[in-house]
Amino acid sequence: MRVRHGAPPPSPAEIAQVVLQLRELSEGVREADTLVEVRRDLAGPADSVLEPLRQEVAAARAIASPH
Repeated sequence: MRVRHGAPPPSPAEIAQVVLQLRELSEGVREADTLVEVRRDLAGPADSVLEPLRQEVAAARAIASPH
């Protein structure tokens, strides 16, 4: 991952958390099941290069989950 805007690179733990969320989301989409259990613990530093990705994951989960 390249960091162009000066933020420090994300930690391996931060990357692993985002990867886990994306895998859970994609598995639910593949199975065409509604994601009933929505995890809200996808947190990290606000200035992280992964913050936009975390926002996208949260938005995708909101769309795929019951209201």
